[in-house]
Amino acid sequence: LSTKRRIAKIDGKPVYISDTVGFIKNVPTLLISSFMSTLMEIAEADLILLVMDASEPIDTLREKLDASLSILRQIGVTSTPMILVLNKMDIAPATNIEAARNELGLSYPVISISAKRGDNIDRLHCLISQYLNSFVSFRASLAYCDEAKRLVQQTYLKGRIIELQYQDSTIEIEAEAPLIVAEKIRKLTHPSGFRMIKRES
Repeated sequence: LSTKRRIAKIDGKPVYISDTVGFIKNVPTLLISSFMSTLMEIAEADLILLVMDASEPIDTLREKLDASLSILRQIGVTSTPMILVLNKMDIAPATNIEAARNELGLSYPVISISAKRGDNIDRLHCLISQYLNSFVSFRASLAYCDEAKRLVQQTYLKGRIIELQYQDSTIEIEAEAPLIVAEKIRKLTHPSGFRMIKRES
């Protein structure tokens, strides 16, 4: 049970991708601890892509979705945006995909792709990019501490650092990052130590 990680670019923005183990219904007792600890990384995600096999019957897809949502609730993930990705559209019956869109797409965006052939990958990138549009530019002065260093690392992984200076007692940073990361940094600074920057488009 392991997680694969890499950094990719979508619309020119760096995206930290974490590919976790698949959700398993009725996890064997001996594997529960390692299974859940592997999934805990999802709790830090800004967006979840739940990949499902579109060639499976709609009843199976519905059951797996319910099991996945139950596991997400168990690890405290209740408000993170999620996209349902129906893979294997190259072999799935069109009726399967249509039924999945109608029944599973009531609460979440649904997109069908073929990872093997590359079908609709560009559309998936565009859909992901809509969530990355919440990026903001800011300048902040952080008191030097472990939490500040952790947030700088998070900004580096999830956004773009424009300028970074380590002073005697502060970390001066100018960056573009997801709103959720910028908000964490704002909460760590004094009111006068954080400023949003409006950039020309």
